Amino acid sequence: RSRIRDNSGGIIWPGFVLLFFSCFLFLAGKVASLETFVYISMWMSVVTAVLLVLGFKSLKVLGFPLVILAFAVPPPPFINSMLSFKLKLLSSKLAEPMFRMLSVPVFREGNQIDLGYAQLQIADACSGLRFFFPVILISLLLSYFRHSNYPARVLLVALSIPAAILSNSLRIVIM
Repeated sequence: RSRIRDNSGGIIWPGFVLLFFSCFLFLAGKVASLETFVYISMWMSVVTAVLLVLGFKSLKVLGFPLVILAFAVPPPPFINSMLSFKLKLLSSKLAEPMFRMLSVPVFREGNQIDLGYAQLQIADACSGLRFFFPVILISLLLSYFRHSNYPARVLLVALSIPAAILSNSLRIVIM
């Protein structure tokens, strides 16, 4: 609270621009039935409220919580399906050598894994997308609260991405 109080004030006119833009996004999202625009406009409304009430300097203190709040906005469906497709192909590609290390004969074609006695088809539910974003969020939180230097924070967040992908591939092999 004291940091927010000490850093409040500054220019507020960008808040009015953001307020106009968030209202435009909300109306565009409602008219065009694009839920992503509605969610982004709600997040922008919170940022606008911070700007209008506390001023521009408060974004320095409240920037990280506002970034964390952006994780409440679901990605657009086309990004979701593209990421899901790429992740399930990558997970099945990484699961193949894991099977070979366990001396299990395997043949992979796309997202289908043939084990001889069974065939596994990596579906959208097994892409690991629902695991991917929470792992990045947790790594952001851990890096913010545990590390004071910026390179360590970036490294932790960057390493969380391959860790999430590898753990999903391992989950596929175990199943």
